[in-house]
Amino acid sequence: MSIFVPEIFGDATNQAMESALMMTKVATDYSDFIPELATCGDSVNFANFARIADAVTVGRDDTLTPNAVSMVDCSAPIKVVANAVRIKNVDAIQIKGNVKDRMAEQLGESMAKAVDVDLATAIVDGAVYKENILKSDFNASAIEGALDCFGDRQNVADMAGIVAHSSLRSAIVAMDEFSSANKTNTADANGIVDNNVLGFWNGIPIYLCDTGTSYQITVENAKKNAVMFAVLKKNALAYVFQARPTIEEMRQSLDLATDVVASELYATKLIDSAGASVLNVYTA
Repeated sequence: MSIFVPEIFGDATNQAMESALMMTKVATDYSDFIPELATCGDSVNFANFARIADAVTVGRDDTLTPNAVSMVDCSAPIKVVANAVRIKNVDAIQIKGNVKDRMAEQLGESMAKAVDVDLATAIVDGAVYKENILKSDFNASAIEGALDCFGDRQNVADMAGIVAHSSLRSAIVAMDEFSSANKTNTADANGIVDNNVLGFWNGIPIYLCDTGTSYQITVENAKKNAVMFAVLKKNALAYVFQARPTIEEMRQSLDLATDVVASELYATKLIDSAGASVLNVYTA
């Protein structure tokens, strides 16, 4: 006898995963624009329009030369994220509504971590604007430098957000440009973490996220431990999920148990490499 109704448990797991995801707060969901994911290992195309040429002024008798509309193809491999739990026969009788909810929660949260790591990796690997900076030099000037990479295209409405590893929290909070009431660009309650938002830098939300945001970089031929401080524009980072996770129950008769396996296909991509500015903050 089945322990779970796959459709219901799958939706619960998916909801738990989406709630636990952090990096998707600064990413765009392309699931509605891409055909249903089918096979792990295949590629998915995040289609992106290439910029047309600049407009020109024309005289009375001049003729315009049309710009051809072209698409920039950004492909990414389809991956699978999965986890499993084994339920002994003696415990199966205890698997009721509340316990099922907790199991879906834990499966979803564990799968979310794997997806967050991939989204963070896509930022670090794909960003055009990257700078390695010592933690002792991580200050307001460094942050403003990361924003300067976008030139005059840094309107608040165009920015998805900032992702920062929590080890940078105290340094950010200590900056006058973030916390001083005398600064016109600071926001009320900056420094008080609410729903993982530390506050706002020039109107851009700062999200604290530790999953996938610590890694190693090479500085002068030496490996250094670094953490991420990344500014992202809207529609720069993208992801796509399978419509519903696959939920399978596999009977382990010799162990008097049942394995419940949850899996989901997904893909991630930094589709606009100039839409992310990254500070790799490292320790000496």
